[in-house]
This record gives sequence, C-alpha cells and structure tokens, in this order.
Amino acid sequence: MKAIIKNKEKYKLVPLKPALGLNLEEFDTQKRTGVKGISTSRFGSRWFITPKGRGIFKNYNIDMDGTRIANELLYDELAKQLGISVAKYKPAHYKKYNGLLSMDIAKSNEELMDGCGLLDYDEFGGFNVFVDYIKALDIFKEGEGYYVDKSNIKMNLYKMMILDSLTFQEDRHEHNMTFLVNHKDGYLTCAPLIDNEMCFAALTLNSDEANKFKYIDYNTFMKLHGEAIRLHVNTVVSKLPCEQRYKANIKELVRLATKSKRMQNFLFLALHKLNIEEAFQNVEKLGYEISPEYKNYVKNLIKISKNTFKECISEIRQECQDSIVLEDKIYDK
Repeated sequence: MKAIIKNKEKYKLVPLKPALGLNLEEFDTQKRTGVKGISTSRFGSRWFITPKGRGIFKNYNIDMDGTRIANELLYDELAKQLGISVAKYKPAHYKKYNGLLSMDIAKSNEELMDGCGLLDYDEFGGFNVFVDYIKALDIFKEGEGYYVDKSNIKMNLYKMMILDSLTFQEDRHEHNMTFLVNHKDGYLTCAPLIDNEMCFAALTLNSDEANKFKYIDYNTFMKLHGEAIRLHVNTVVSKLPCEQRYKANIKELVRLATKSKRMQNFLFLALHKLNIEEAFQNVEKLGYEISPEYKNYVKNLIKISKNTFKECISEIRQECQDSIVLEDKIYDK
C-alpha cells in the first residue's frame, strides 16, 4: 500500500546550507553526541538534531518512505487543530539527502533535553510511564535548580497522550519526549513534539493488514499492536497483556480527566474537533497525494480510537456516578 505520491509540480525541496551544522556522512550508524546533536540510521531513515536542538532534519527516500512522511505531516495537522505544539516540517535537501526539516525548535539560550535526561534517577528504573515523568519534575527542580511549571508540563504531556492514543502512535518513548531547558532564567518547558512518523500503527503495520483493516476484529488488531504502545499512564497498564493495554491506557486517561477541569475540556475538544478530512486536504496542498486506500485505513483507525474513548467515558461515568461525573458534553455528542 503506497500512502502518498509526490506531486512534482507542487513539491519543492528547500536547499539547506552547511551552516545548519549537518554532516550526515559522519552518522552512518546510530550515534549520540549529547548537546552536539543526535543522529540515527534505524528504520532505514536518518535524522539529525542540530546543536541545542535548533533544527531537526529527517532524511527519507521520498518515493519509498511515503507513509512515514504522510504520517508526520498528518499528525502535525491534527495537532494544530487541537492547539498542540509540534515541530513544523517542510521538504528539504542537504547534499545528496532529501527529507523533512524543522527549524527553530529551541531558541539560542535553550537546550533540548530528552526524557532520559529528566528520568535520570535510580528510583524510576527505566519505566516509561506518565506518572514517573510527573514525579521526576519535582526531583529535577530540587536537584538541578530549574524552575518547573509542573501544572503546564503535566497538561502538555496529557495532551500528547490523548493525541497519541487517537492516532495509534507506536513510537512515543523517552527519546522523543523532549523538553527545553532555558539556561538564562532556569525555566523548564515541554518542547514541540517530534518524531511522529509511527502514528497510525506504522511501526508494526504491514500492507496486507492495512488493506483489510476494516474487516479485522478489534482484539486481533490489539494482539498485533498493543505491545507497540510505548508510553503508559502507569505501570499497572504497562504490565497488562498487550491486547488489553490500549483500552486500559485510554480508560486511565479518562479517569485523569475526572480530576481536572483542564484535562476534561481538552478531552472534549479532542473528541469533537479532530477532523481527519481537513488534515488530508492540508497535506495534499503541500504537494502530496494520499491514496484512497490509505485514507480509508486512517479513517478506520480514528473511528476505532474515538469509539474506544467513548466506551471508556461511559464506563467511568458508571463507576463514579455518585461522586465525580464527567460532563455530559463529552459523552453525548
């Protein structure tokens, strides 16, 4: 299944100059170089984060990696609909490489730090769960001397998890959960989201499965893809059988919304404003043609994810009907 075809009349590559700091020939194998940049050749595509995270260049074979490019751009469009900050990619060329570029993710006085930097404490033991990030924020503030707006960071992480769940993101891990450290005023914030090419179950997707997806049973799909969901709300969810994790994770996200008005409002926004057809149109305006088969596949996934949220909302409403109740507007529309 071919997701997108380049429209040569509209698709234009922006030439990159060496001043950007890229030297991809030096990164033929996976290598991490701290603040000087991060590079990888995994999954058949190379990407490079320039010093201090000011630019991200992802090298793709434009004809072969169409699905990944489409997913990156579709996720970007959906995030804009919900007011989530995402790295804004555009087609670019550097030497012999074609790919996607995003610039100015970090300002001159900021440094990009990934989730490993935040969770670099013995008590977390490598867990990749939402609650550990929230706990780590307090430790980071006390141990590193930075100002942490815990409430806003928690909200931004929650928004990311909602959109990741709606789009079946299968590659959200500590290395692509990034933060900005401002060395001038000691302020820690969430960075724009990066590396979203594995949404719509792309990490474990095969063409035959995608073409027949509308006929596949939900439980069958979860057995294939449940383990690929990397970021969980808590360790209880992460230890469940893989076919149970997706719904269990969503149910915990809904449960969190009963504790927070801001989370509840965002959950309502995400379920009723997300418009995949509009996202298709905007991506095609950039010079891509998304095949009808892939559009159908993506729409089916969005339908399943929204229905799973609605089922979980209904269940939570029944559980807490005598105490905290989710507002009717989330469920009824």
